[in-house]
Amino acid sequence: MPGPSISHTVFQERSRTSLAALAATGFLVVLAALLTFPDSLFHEPIPSRDSGLFLYIGDQILDGKLPYRDIWDHKAPAIFYINALGLWIAGRATWGVWLLEVISLAVCIKTAYILFKDAFGKTTAWFASLSWTAYLILIWGGGNYTEEFALPLQFLSLLVFWKYRASSQLFPRFIIGVLTAGLTLLRPNLIGVPVTIAAIMLATTFPRRDWGYLAREALAMALGCLSILGVVAVYFALRHSLADLWDAAFVYNFAYSSASMACRAYTISEQINRLLLSALPAIGLVAWFSLALNRPRRTPAQAPLIGFCLVNLPLEVGLAFFSGRPYFHYLVPLLPVLAVLAAFFFTSFLKLRPPNARVMKSIWRIAFVVILLWLVFMPAGYWINSLAHPDIVYDGTKAQKQATITYIEATTTEHDTVLLWGAEVGINFLTQRDSPSRYPYQYPLFTTGYQSAAQIDAFLADLQANAPLLIVDTSASNPIMPSIEQIFVYDKTGWKCVGDYQSIPGMQRITDYVAANYRLVERIGIEEWPVYRRNE
Repeated sequence: MPGPSISHTVFQERSRTSLAALAATGFLVVLAALLTFPDSLFHEPIPSRDSGLFLYIGDQILDGKLPYRDIWDHKAPAIFYINALGLWIAGRATWGVWLLEVISLAVCIKTAYILFKDAFGKTTAWFASLSWTAYLILIWGGGNYTEEFALPLQFLSLLVFWKYRASSQLFPRFIIGVLTAGLTLLRPNLIGVPVTIAAIMLATTFPRRDWGYLAREALAMALGCLSILGVVAVYFALRHSLADLWDAAFVYNFAYSSASMACRAYTISEQINRLLLSALPAIGLVAWFSLALNRPRRTPAQAPLIGFCLVNLPLEVGLAFFSGRPYFHYLVPLLPVLAVLAAFFFTSFLKLRPPNARVMKSIWRIAFVVILLWLVFMPAGYWINSLAHPDIVYDGTKAQKQATITYIEATTTEHDTVLLWGAEVGINFLTQRDSPSRYPYQYPLFTTGYQSAAQIDAFLADLQANAPLLIVDTSASNPIMPSIEQIFVYDKTGWKCVGDYQSIPGMQRITDYVAANYRLVERIGIEEWPVYRRNE
């Protein structure tokens, strides 16, 4: 009896391969969903301040508004349009943004695993992947941040770099430029990975003195980057908003990033405390010094990744530590280089051959178990606590924000505007009440080195033209902001040292306008946020 045909056998083999690929994809999506679920907008619908702002701007984009021109924020534009896409997918529901987070993280895990498996082998790839995904739980800050969406682009940059490390093709250089542009559009100081890679590529070519190829290589990278940035610049220029983008995303950020040495020292101490919660930074540092001191003994094939680690780790540490802002999600850009260093560490550790003595083997096994427990213990505890206690949200308590949402929904309609004095723009989004001003939060009016009388004039004009029915003063929960009643007795203390905020005399006209046209009607929640209602 004849056996199965060759075509039938090939079909079966392809079917098994397709099913395996589908199963692997499903596993990655489920894993990404589980990792992000406790802090997701699906599980905890009240977002953090930044996330709430991004959701609000994304929602406004779907209503035809334009960032910078119609709604002010100092982030680069990509995060706003990511949120707009998520909201569009889900019919304005926040689970659409979480879906994009899950897809982003699944792509990131897959890309990183391919890199590590190809460069170090399957066993090391598993341990390296466990290391960085566990640590992400501790530092991602609730999700929907620029750093989170940047991770796939960073790991893709590394994968392209590794796959084409010995190639003279120009297209991979072009792709590095495209990925650099994507990271720039998320946040300009997230470009550490592709910039390091580009520098290594050019440095590798330089000794050959092939100046023509060096020029073409640099041009390919520049074209990849500028082709994307150019399209975005034209988009905003045609809408007469390019100057607004530049002012918010660059001019403001120069002022925002200025901080005293005391503030930077405070930030460094806070970030170090977070780094000590997991073994990943420790084993990364051990691996970095090992690579720096023993480079000639290393496998030549891994030389590009060694060079990357030696250059990129100090660069990323500098960007994260010296910002003057102790936000834990600023540590997320360190994950790619720490993951590669973890791969080097586990490769060396697993190759250790302790003496045959039973005691030495036991010590080796115990050390290995301790490292694994250190990697996962704190992240697992944090994940379980976040899942079990969704009543605590970032930047304040859920009860305070929920009480405010309930009050606004009960006393206003969706046609009314509501001003949240402070930075709780997420409440505008959740209640579907627009802010009356281009400045939905008022940090730029208080930022030294950026604030101006013209901005205060514009803010006051917005209040007069779109008089909000309610003004909710959230400053009791925000040490950066003075209360409406006490602008001129504003005293910077405590953690305000991380930013340089102050009032200027023109701000008195805002309080005069509120005093003349509004009355105090309520104090909401456990933090007693004052509510002012427009006089009829």
